[in-house]
Amino acid sequence: MADDHCNPVESLATPNPHAPSEVSQEDIQAQNTSITSNTESYDTIQQDNQSQTHARIPYYSFLGEGPPVVVAQANSCYSEPSNVDNFLRGCKWAPDGSCLLVCSNDNKLRIFDFPAQLLSCHTAEPRPVEEEMLPALTVREGEPIYDFVWYPQTRSVDPVTCCFASVCREHPIHLWDAFTGVLRATYTPYNHLDEVCAPYCLAFNGSGSRLYGGFTNCIRVFDVSRPGRQVETRNFYKKKTVCLQGMVSSMAFNPAFQDIYAVGTYSQSIGIFSEADNCASLLCQITNLAGGVTHLAFSHDGNYLFSGGRKDPEIKCWDLRNPIGEVFSLTRKVKTNQRMYFDVNRYSNYTEIKDTCTCKSSIFLSGQCI
Repeated sequence: MADDHCNPVESLATPNPHAPSEVSQEDIQAQNTSITSNTESYDTIQQDNQSQTHARIPYYSFLGEGPPVVVAQANSCYSEPSNVDNFLRGCKWAPDGSCLLVCSNDNKLRIFDFPAQLLSCHTAEPRPVEEEMLPALTVREGEPIYDFVWYPQTRSVDPVTCCFASVCREHPIHLWDAFTGVLRATYTPYNHLDEVCAPYCLAFNGSGSRLYGGFTNCIRVFDVSRPGRQVETRNFYKKKTVCLQGMVSSMAFNPAFQDIYAVGTYSQSIGIFSEADNCASLLCQITNLAGGVTHLAFSHDGNYLFSGGRKDPEIKCWDLRNPIGEVFSLTRKVKTNQRMYFDVNRYSNYTEIKDTCTCKSSIFLSGQCI
C-alpha cells in the first residue's frame, strides 16, 4: 500500500487508452491517494426518468431548430438476461467532455468514450454512428449506488487526474481510477456513535482537495490526500441554533467563487455556505420549495443557482445577488421521487432540459444553457 504522503495517483495512472473491462470490489486492492492542489480565496458571494421503456444510453444532437436526433447509443450492456429490471439512474460528463459516466440499477458504473466519429464532424447535422457504443470501463459496487461524481480536475490527457468517487448503501466512499478501474482510495465516514455510515450525496470542492458527503443534519469533509476517516464534521445544529434541517440530498460548488457551496435537503430547503466557515454561519437560505431538492447546479459565472426537486415540474433559477425570489422557472415533467439530473452548458445561448418525456425547453440566459 502506498504511503500517505506519496502521490499514488501517479503510480496508479496509466497512459494507455481505455480498454473494455469489468472490475468488482473483490478483485481489487484499495490504495491510498494523494491529489494536491491550491484553493482560491475571495470576498464576494456569488429521476419517473428511469427511461422505463429502454435501459440505454443515447447521445443527442441539439444543433438546428428541429427535435434532438440520436447519433449514438448503447443497448446490449444493459440488456443482460440475468437483470431484466435494469434501468439507468443517471449520467455525468467528465469535466473535459471526453467520456460519460453512467450509473444503472445493476449497481454498476460504466464509462463510455465520446464517439470518435463525432469529434471529426463539422456539419450542422452530425451523421449517426453506426456501431453501438460499448463501455470502456465497468466498475461494480456492492449495493445500490447513492451518488457518484467526477474529480473536478479530470483531463484525459493526464491520467493522473482521471478518477471519480462513488458511494453505495452501507459502504464507505470509493475513489476509482477512470482508466484502469482500480480502487485508489477509501474514505470512511463515522457517525456520532462511531459507526460507519454512507452519505446520500457527494461533491468535490472546486480544487479537488476536499470531498464532501451529505448526511442527516450535517456534512462530513474528507481530505482527498489522506484516505480514511473524515477530517471534519459540520453540523447544522450549533448551540440550539438550526441553520438547515433534514437529509442532505444534493451539493454544488460555485465555479467562479470556489469557497461558496450550496446544500439542498429533502426538507424542501437550500442553504448557501462558505467552505472556510462552519455550516452554522449560513450566508442565505431558500425555503418552502415544491419538493425535496434532488439536484443543484450553478451557472458558470457563479451568479445563478438552479434547483430541481422531487415531483417538481419546474427547474427554478435563483439570483444569488438578490435571492428573495426566483428569477424564472423552466417546465419539465417529473412524476416520481427519482433524482433528475440537469447540467449547464456555457457555450450555448439557450437552455435545454431533458425530462421524463425527452422534451426540450429553452430560454436565453447570458450565453449559458442548462
